[in-house]
Amino acid sequence: MKLKTIITAIFILLLCQTSYAENKIESTAFPIVNVVEGTYKFEMVTEGKEIIHEFVIQNTGKAQLDITKVKPG
Repeated sequence: MKLKTIITAIFILLLCQTSYAENKIESTAFPIVNVVEGTYKFEMVTEGKEIIHEFVIQNTGKAQLDITKVKPG
């Protein structure tokens, strides 16, 4: 009976330690920005013609990336 109690206590401690370690890693995580194509050269365009180009921005980090402001170059 005593051995069963000790094994149970060790199991519970290991569960708590694993949970704590996972939370600690998440709290120190941060976003990492990866811009695939940082610049794009637009060719000559007729006035009034709409031009569309998509810039791909990837978050390769472990935390959420919030883009709050974008300015043209």
